[in-house]
Amino acid sequence: MKFAVQIYGDFFGISPDAYKLLQEKLPFADVSFSGNSLHVGHEGSFLLVDEILSDISKLMNDKGDGKLDVIDKQEWTLTRYHVKKDSVIEKKINIDNVLDPMLL
Repeated sequence: MKFAVQIYGDFFGISPDAYKLLQEKLPFADVSFSGNSLHVGHEGSFLLVDEILSDISKLMNDKGDGKLDVIDKQEWTLTRYHVKKDSVIEKKINIDNVLDPMLL
């Protein structure tokens, strides 16, 4: 197994000032920001994402929206975090059931 975890996410409604506040806190290996969009990616060891997702949700504008997928190859699960202004919703499923309608 090459990587224990793969993480991919896109967040919209992030101002340049909000990005500056988040920039040093972001634990992801791949980070890019353009306009009001933040893209993150990581392949490797496990990362704790709850705190940074809470920070992102607090700094989004009122129309902000985003998703982060965490693929755990050891537990064979996909956790999707749906992020809106002041809200983070988490759903975890078995990768074999990834097309189930429970995903956000």
